[in-house]
Amino acid sequence: MNYKAIIYDIDGTLLNTFDQNIYPLQKVVKEILNKDMHYDELVHFTSHNGIEVLPQLGIDKDYYSLWVQYVNEYEHKPQLYDGILEVLNYYHDKKVPQAVVSSKRRKQYDIDFGDLNLRHYFEVSVMADEVEFTKPHPFPLNKCLQELGIEASEAIYIGDSIFDYQAAKAAGMAFGLATWGNITREGMNDIDYVFDHPKEIMELIK
Repeated sequence: MNYKAIIYDIDGTLLNTFDQNIYPLQKVVKEILNKDMHYDELVHFTSHNGIEVLPQLGIDKDYYSLWVQYVNEYEHKPQLYDGILEVLNYYHDKKVPQAVVSSKRRKQYDIDFGDLNLRHYFEVSVMADEVEFTKPHPFPLNKCLQELGIEASEAIYIGDSIFDYQAAKAAGMAFGLATWGNITREGMNDIDYVFDHPKEIMELIK
């Protein structure tokens, strides 16, 4: 299929943000609940809308700003997965529109992608705090498609989680699984593409 645009998730797909999110979350859980939670107990939350994570742990949403503070104070900044920059440059040079749809909030997107000088690669960016419904609802992807001016069949969404998969399917889009950030494939029964390395994404549009 010769797609007209590539749409990406961010965390676990373009950026390796696991440590940057989980270690600060452990710190918040310890401070507020006086509870020690293992890394593996929290890692699946990385695919959720950030502000919805704390209530699931029994912590008030008002503490979200504390988590964000600890994320941005974390000593190691998020980095692109090996090979992603090559993909972004490949489609940028071919003038194929690229976009991101993420469960991040706009402020965090600006920090992460500003630091890495990545924003110019994306014609459209849709963040969780800018939409009425978040993934796995198709609304963010539909908004992105509308802004790109293309149909669902003309784009592919590449992500790492069940929420990315469900959102793509609900929007009528093809879904590509980024295995380098994937924790489990449970519930993903109709994956259109499985990418084991970012360079394989360049095979979509020649």
